[in-house]
Amino acid sequence: METLAEHPDEWKSYQGIGWCDTAVNNLRFAKAMGFKYVYHGRLNNPIYGEDYEMDYAYKEGLRFYFHEPHFLIQPLVNIKLSSEEVAKLKSRWPWEFRYFPELPRTYHPEHWKAIKQYQPDIYEKYKQTFEKYKAWGDPTKPFPANLLVYNFWPDGSFEPLPDFQQQAVIKSTVRRIVDHIKHKAEIRKLDYRCAGLIFDTPNIWDTYMTKGGDRDYASVHPGITHQYATFKEGTLAYFKALRGAMKAAFRGRPIRFIYEPNGRFWDVWVKPVKESAYPETVKQGIVGDMLMEEGADLGWLNETDTYQTGWFTKGLHCNVGSSTPGLEKDYSKYRQVLGGCAINGAWFNWFGRHGATEWFSYWRDIDEALKISRMIPNWDNLNDVPLSERSYDPVANIYHSTKSYADENIVYTRQPNTGILFVKFLTAAGKVVLHSDEIVTKVQKVNEFMEPGDDGQTDLMINGAEISIKWDEAYRRKAYLIHLVSNRKSV
Repeated sequence: METLAEHPDEWKSYQGIGWCDTAVNNLRFAKAMGFKYVYHGRLNNPIYGEDYEMDYAYKEGLRFYFHEPHFLIQPLVNIKLSSEEVAKLKSRWPWEFRYFPELPRTYHPEHWKAIKQYQPDIYEKYKQTFEKYKAWGDPTKPFPANLLVYNFWPDGSFEPLPDFQQQAVIKSTVRRIVDHIKHKAEIRKLDYRCAGLIFDTPNIWDTYMTKGGDRDYASVHPGITHQYATFKEGTLAYFKALRGAMKAAFRGRPIRFIYEPNGRFWDVWVKPVKESAYPETVKQGIVGDMLMEEGADLGWLNETDTYQTGWFTKGLHCNVGSSTPGLEKDYSKYRQVLGGCAINGAWFNWFGRHGATEWFSYWRDIDEALKISRMIPNWDNLNDVPLSERSYDPVANIYHSTKSYADENIVYTRQPNTGILFVKFLTAAGKVVLHSDEIVTKVQKVNEFMEPGDDGQTDLMINGAEISIKWDEAYRRKAYLIHLVSNRKSV
């Protein structure tokens, strides 16, 4: 069988769900939709994912973007315990010792208070490691009140801010990340390989400040020195070091950095990098290869200052797009975003979760109309549909191209390489309009992962170039794959 060459923009279209459902289900969806690039995070990581080996069947041949490794891969504690001792600790405090001998990502005061009483020597070792690698605030306060808080979690724990003002912390963090990805995340026998890293809100210093931080630097304390004066300088130095180390470790393949800022690209990320003291070539490496806007508006399409840098572009082959979890399940808003992305050649990927408040939702909870909508800009790009053949009417909220269509009644698009038409009928008025040379050969129903299933042709009415649905509530809840031939050649 002939292997199709990868589209040069393929890396920009990725399956980005990784904070909810399961690793297996997320990869099933990725395979069904034809993604070659996927998110690799908490659920996929061998030290985090409970179903790591179960997802082997779906990883073969894929390329992954490792998510925010500086949060997922924590410093090691210099401690040796027997397997029996570790098992006992894990049974009593599963979160704190789940990844022994790593630090836990978060610190739960009540849990550690109990650990201190139970085994003070172990507590002291962990305390020393927290204080060595995490940023300090007021050094006169006792641990853990001396640590700066990056984030508070619903269970009462908090996430300490990494002290990237220390070059030693940067060096150790980068070394651990590269080693983990090369020897644990990658699976060579499956050709499951790293294609780069993906980051949520890379402006760590702003995230800290907007969540109540009152300073832009950490305190110096005995045993450590700071090579960088502020959080911002340290964060940019970390990304510079990580970029260099990843490229050196994975020579011979592209390693891309994708960022998802929340706010204007220029304000929260591009400008701080642009105004740094690094040479232009170094700045370009730090700023990344692709930006995805987390917010639901489309203002990023008109950021003249961002595009004037030359680092990011609009139009065909551009490297910007939207992730927009805040759309939740609003198909009308989905059409607005997909329309704006598609007519500008931009991309529409998920990032982390299905919705801003639905972190733990499942694929079965997401309507197929939304799954197909996310693919329209990406598939029109990968199908090389000219921008002149794409249109969006913001008043009627209708998108139309030579490969795709979305309005209040129907949404459909054609998969690159296969030409299979993915469709969801939303009302009885919805109609697929085929090209004059297209003939239907097969119709299949799909499950929640968009995997093909039973024959669905009897659900539909095919009248020349028009396809509609025999409407009832049962059919309304289904999506279909329509296989086509053109000029007697499968597409």
